[in-house]
Amino acid sequence: TVIDNNNKQHKLLKQIGRTGGEGSVYLTDTGYVCKIYKKEKVTKFREEKIKLLIQHSIKVKNVCLPEYLVYNNYREFVGYLMPQATGKEIKTSIFIPPLFKQKFPTWDRTHLAKVALNILEKVEKLHQKNIILGDINPSNILLKNEEEIYFIDTDSFQIEAYPCSVGMVPYTR
Repeated sequence: TVIDNNNKQHKLLKQIGRTGGEGSVYLTDTGYVCKIYKKEKVTKFREEKIKLLIQHSIKVKNVCLPEYLVYNNYREFVGYLMPQATGKEIKTSIFIPPLFKQKFPTWDRTHLAKVALNILEKVEKLHQKNIILGDINPSNILLKNEEEIYFIDTDSFQIEAYPCSVGMVPYTR
């Protein structure tokens, strides 16, 4: 169980996905998903950055930005709550031709162009709100269909004086 910054409890039900470099994500009993950082990744910098993202109350459709800080029973910062996303990672659904044909058998280049335009639209809206995606990672973009595209793992996005501290070499130019 974790406690959010409004003193509401959230029970962690099960881990979803694999454990990443920063932590793990869990389904909760309150309709949110919760990212719990590894102990060595819990820093004041990270907590302050998440607070700032929450305070700005940035809303972009299907961009799963932090909504609440979460604490353990000792009131120590351990992570955050965000909306739940659905879909398939674009890395393993459209970047690999045999998987693409298997997961989206009726799609052609027109569908892929619509996906690309929808991704760019989300990036543009974030940029308009002074959020920069320093970590464009195909594992963090989920695709339900060409119109429903989700951005996850958004705590790394750059906001104000808080830069993106992670990234993938092929996407850093």
